[in-house]
Amino acid sequence: MIENTPAHQRKLIRHAIKAKIEAAVGFLPNAAVYVSRAEVEGLEDFISIYFDEGDRERTHSSNEAVADLIIRISTKTEPENADDHLDEIASYIETAMLDHSDLPNVWDGYLGGYAYSDSPTGVYSALELKYQIKYND
Repeated sequence: MIENTPAHQRKLIRHAIKAKIEAAVGFLPNAAVYVSRAEVEGLEDFISIYFDEGDRERTHSSNEAVADLIIRISTKTEPENADDHLDEIASYIETAMLDHSDLPNVWDGYLGGYAYSDSPTGVYSALELKYQIKYND
């Protein structure tokens, strides 16, 4: 990958967030964190990190970007307990994401929305946390 490109900056941010989330939810048995949209079979819980949409603006000294970053938590927990389980995992992620000072070139970020859903295959229940990330690229 070519460094010093917007694509490279997005990759750096995704991987920094992955490390932050792995540290926050490391206590979960059989859980995994990915920087991908893909659904992973064979796991009880997994977390996907990816950008959805973003806009760039050129300022006098740099390029600034505002992008939606999705952290999708997926679980196979029984339907009657799925939302509670998703909320428990989300609470650790939300706490970890309060501080964005360790994310490369990110100068602002906040939880802008969320949505509960089922996975496309119907195997997993999911909670998508939608963060708005502002950074220099």
